[in-house]
Amino acid sequence: MLFVYGPATGLLWGSLTFMFETEALWNVKVCQRVFSEARQGRRVAFAVKEEHERKYNVEIQEKFKSLAFNDKRCTSFYKNSQGTVTTNFPWRLVEYWRRLLWVEWAKYEKWEVAL
Repeated sequence: MLFVYGPATGLLWGSLTFMFETEALWNVKVCQRVFSEARQGRRVAFAVKEEHERKYNVEIQEKFKSLAFNDKRCTSFYKNSQGTVTTNFPWRLVEYWRRLLWVEWAKYEKWEVAL
């Protein structure tokens, strides 16, 4: 299962259409890899490695410190009960595009499923 518009992907500015298209192209790259493995007789799945997910979440929260979301007076629906923003991507659209240009396979665990 692949997500479009999942956690930490909501744009604060920019085009949602461009974001969805960028995500769809990234998802196609993942599917191509899965299908390539299948043609070689392997059923595989990929999941981001926990250390990379943790590092990314720290990076996001550090970026939010420089934005209005960090202000204690900001009590928008973007914040959870602990005051953490988990829904939005805090950088510009071009950074979103850059991060999804290719799949960084080293950041993913590959699971092989027995047939």
